Amino acid sequence: MERIQKLLLLLLAFLVVLSVVIWGLVLFPSAQDSFFKNSSSFSVVVLPDIQNYSQKGNEEILFSQVNWIAANMDKENIVFVIFEGDLVNKWNDRGQWGDANKAVSVLESARVPFELTLGNHDHNSTNPSLNAPLFETYFPEERFKENSWWGGSFEKYNSYQVLSIGGRNFLFLGLDVCPSKSEVEWADKIFSENEEKQLVLTTHGYLGLDANRKVHSCGSTEYIWEMAKKHPNLRIILSGHVHGEALLVSKNIAGKDVYQMLADYQDYSDGGKGYLRILKFVPSENKLKVSTYSPYLNEYETDSGSSFEFEYFN
Repeated sequence: MERIQKLLLLLLAFLVVLSVVIWGLVLFPSAQDSFFKNSSSFSVVVLPDIQNYSQKGNEEILFSQVNWIAANMDKENIVFVIFEGDLVNKWNDRGQWGDANKAVSVLESARVPFELTLGNHDHNSTNPSLNAPLFETYFPEERFKENSWWGGSFEKYNSYQVLSIGGRNFLFLGLDVCPSKSEVEWADKIFSENEEKQLVLTTHGYLGLDANRKVHSCGSTEYIWEMAKKHPNLRIILSGHVHGEALLVSKNIAGKDVYQMLADYQDYSDGGKGYLRILKFVPSENKLKVSTYSPYLNEYETDSGSSFEFEYFN
């Protein structure tokens, strides 16, 4: 009898503790988020230069990408989408901008946060002083500023977004192609004001095929790195522009690895075959796993330049 009483007391104690935990999760949603998501994996999808998909005849490939993202938000736990620049192939072609706009609208309808980075093809190639007039027409700040994840913009073509993901705060910042001194200084300021967050930088032209910081149109991009390396929590720099893949790992001032990744598949047939990058963050394994996938072909690239992983949450 005494043994049964002890077992009943233990069972009662367990039920009391369990009820406290459950009520805590109900009454405090942030605790629920931390309890369930802090070790859960989540994905950021990167769309390399979509310029060839925005052209007449290739729209199907573009929409295969964004429709896949919308359909797999839950399965892949997709929390953010990054466009690496060159939304169109010809800066003054309204048809191409219209397709880019429709693609972005798919993400808006699915309520997927995203970042639009500009490339050289998005800017006026004959009169640079006019910048990117159709980007301003289709994607003005007013279109995005009411979103909870919108952080702000600078000189129309630079922006940042802030999200809380699984108990961690992330800041994604997109710099215009070949950013000016003032644009880099703005990015430096935003990063400095948010040092406690996980920081991710995207700019259209940054890394060459030889994994050096030098690209056509922009020349040396070392000045971007000089700014980026000052921020201990800036561990990822993404770029497109150069046709191919490359990875450069450099130490920042805190001695942490910064993973600088180039991905652009324009040299493939059909303007890129629809390949995109999936950055899968896995906190429970302290890893970031990178894969390259085409929703259009339903195929993965499995070579070492397209599929790799590294330590991240350290």
